[in-house]
Amino acid sequence: MPRPKQIQKIGGTPRQPLQIQANGSDVDSQRWRLESFTVVGLPAATTGEQIVYVSNESGGAVPAFSDGTNWRRVTDRVIVT
Repeated sequence: MPRPKQIQKIGGTPRQPLQIQANGSDVDSQRWRLESFTVVGLPAATTGEQIVYVSNESGGAVPAFSDGTNWRRVTDRVIVT
């Protein structure tokens, strides 16, 4: 299976649809996959604008994003535990 494309740019506003670009091309109509991690295996959250899938978060598996300091669940912005 080919490795998923890395997202390089995310844009959009409440009045515009989300636009995602990877490797210089739009991927709006393509499937993309979040990289999966366990809580203890998450990379450092020191860089914002990252999004991953956490397979064993205490509230259940969930996508999470880095705010530059912590990994937060996308569902409620609570820090991943």
